[in-house]
Amino acid sequence: MAFKKTIQAESISDYKVKQDMSDNKSVIRREFDLAKNHYDSAVAVFVSDWHIGTVDFDMEEAIKVIDYTLKTPNAIMFCLGDMLNSAILNSVSDMFEDIAYPQEQWQLFVDLFKEVAKQNKLAVIHTGNHERRIQKQTGIDPVHQAAVSLDAEQAHAPYYAETFIKIKCPQAKDGTFSIPIVTHHGDGGNPEAFSDIDKDSLINSMGHTHNMQVWLKTRLTYDGITNTNVKKEELNIILPANGGGLYGNAKGYKKAHKSPYLALDLTTAKNPRFDYYKNNDHIEMPIVLATRSFNILSRANTAQKDAIVNNAKKQIERNKKITQIKMLAQLKDLIELLEQYGLETTEDVKHAIEKQIIKCGQTKNKTQNLAPINSDEFTLE
Repeated sequence: MAFKKTIQAESISDYKVKQDMSDNKSVIRREFDLAKNHYDSAVAVFVSDWHIGTVDFDMEEAIKVIDYTLKTPNAIMFCLGDMLNSAILNSVSDMFEDIAYPQEQWQLFVDLFKEVAKQNKLAVIHTGNHERRIQKQTGIDPVHQAAVSLDAEQAHAPYYAETFIKIKCPQAKDGTFSIPIVTHHGDGGNPEAFSDIDKDSLINSMGHTHNMQVWLKTRLTYDGITNTNVKKEELNIILPANGGGLYGNAKGYKKAHKSPYLALDLTTAKNPRFDYYKNNDHIEMPIVLATRSFNILSRANTAQKDAIVNNAKKQIERNKKITQIKMLAQLKDLIELLEQYGLETTEDVKHAIEKQIIKCGQTKNKTQNLAPINSDEFTLE
């Protein structure tokens, strides 16, 4: 039975039109397909709370992180908000303590991330509570404006974002594995709650608190298709900060970590417990996400590492030649000693030994100018 509309008004119709036209951006979803480029791993670079504009924002370290992301083909960057300090009139932090005003902060952000966006390596840009200060006062979200300027509006997430990174996985039926990552700036809460956005999320990450933490959470989720609980492990991340100014220090939000990021190598592995638990009260996933965090700022430059390795190989070869010369010289001395006791040796043998000594000596002279291997030669990126 169809109900007849008894309440009709133009305001009601207009409201419905506005609802239909409104875009629900509470959760932004994107996919990065690295499998099509034959990558069986990805590098997720998470950054948050750089607070550009504060006196303690470390520009040089930030540039190194961005530079690494640009030089690594399978790297993708996640910006989780408060990238701009955005101290304004009547905000909690003092606008006169910033060394760059909001417009300058905005321009710095755009300049820093221009190439990252151009190479489609920017998974998401969240609006943080600091940028929201401007939005609340003016109705303009500076992060959205930055995303538009970077031609990366699809990456802007005012609230939650879910990013799927697809990589190659030979063990999977279709040869791929999708990694769901749920992110949010954070509001003092716990990233474990982000799994409400997607019960299958494998990584949940937030910033906001400046207190870096990483931990695993084992969770059982109900699979309606198999009517069974599926066991999975979620990686929960709270990111470090790269700024905060005097206000942040006064509130106890100090930079506990110099490195303004968290970088994760992401790949897959067979689950050794898959068969063991197949008849238990839950199902183990046959393929699991394998992660490894690493310090990208202390990695030696590839060219420098190659040069040092090649130098080491030459050093080894030179040492072998020196050892050969010593052994041949000792052999010559031994033959001369034995001759004193009546051992007869042909001249051909003597000449062969002397010839080999001369040959090895010539090789040694070619390599004698090699610089010694020194750990101080490693220059960090």
